Amino acid sequence: MTTVDPETMEKDKEGEPLKSLKKFRQVQGRDKNHIDIYGDTPCVGMNTAVLKPGKISVGDEIILIE
Repeated sequence: MTTVDPETMEKDKEGEPLKSLKKFRQVQGRDKNHIDIYGDTPCVGMNTAVLKPGKISVGDEIILIE
């Protein structure tokens, strides 16, 4: 769905935005151990875990930990 225009539902003929993201969003760090899985696919997601269930509202402080 990343290459599909949400308004027209047409696939981008040039493969954007993934084509541009491949230039600077390649696997890094420990993910490079899995280059056979990722190939040249750009990494655009994130991993998260819920430490304490609850409601998050606009303006709430969010703390990222490593």
